[in-house]
Amino acid sequence: MRLYLQLSPNKETVPFNYQQSLVGAFHKWLGKNKLHDDISLYSLSWLSKGNPVKDGLNFPRGSIFFISSPLAELHQKFVHGIFKDQLIRWGMNVQEVRMKPTPDFGTRHRFLAQSPILIQRRFEDQKHQQYFYHTDPESSEYLTETLRRKMEKAGISAKVSVSFDQTYQ
Repeated sequence: MRLYLQLSPNKETVPFNYQQSLVGAFHKWLGKNKLHDDISLYSLSWLSKGNPVKDGLNFPRGSIFFISSPLAELHQKFVHGIFKDQLIRWGMNVQEVRMKPTPDFGTRHRFLAQSPILIQRRFEDQKHQQYFYHTDPESSEYLTETLRRKMEKAGISAKVSVSFDQTYQ
């Protein structure tokens, strides 16, 4: 399921590195939870409809962003938290919340990501995490591995595989 949030126009410039503030608002709306330190069974999009200005972004017509998760109870807590406090930051408030149920994707579906996909792994013989790009041969294997782990954590059983579209420009 996906929740779309319509936001009011900003009153202050939104910095380019605003994503951490969206995550903060998300956790504020959820209230006490253990999601922050566990594998993410949700995703947050970026803000849309922004215009670049000197030190960040401006949203004169407001913005839309969404959260996606297979967990119905997460959506319920999230919406309940929004009704308590609609403020995100920069003078932006949630004006409307719309729900969109998960569609039937069939046996094959092409997704266009709404935010960057970060693939990282820490290997025993390395001090730091290694990051993988969509062009790395193992990236699709790691993407599939992560999706299967998330599905298992959410209690969803299905045979899946995921790969990057190498023909996409």
